[in-house]
Amino acid sequence: ERISILLSLAKKIAPENPARAKRYIGIAVALCKRHNFRLGKGQKLQFCKKCRNCWVLGKTVRVRLNKRTRSAEYVCSFCGAKRPLSYAGRKK
Repeated sequence: ERISILLSLAKKIAPENPARAKRYIGIAVALCKRHNFRLGKGQKLQFCKKCRNCWVLGKTVRVRLNKRTRSAEYVCSFCGAKRPLSYAGRKK
């Protein structure tokens, strides 16, 4: 419960104070490690895995689509790290 509270606080405060949002995310990740708890997919997509900055679509993260491989990826604006995704309505 505390982890989800910290992540929601980080998302709210990210536009005004990115350093504090980064600290909240660091605390949430440390709690996950300490208690051997995994974040859900929705929670993982709220921050950069490499630099721990909170992602705000259009401001701190770009979404790139690749039609050839039918995949999408998030690209962090701070460190350039990429997180691959798949299309939501993917047909096989």
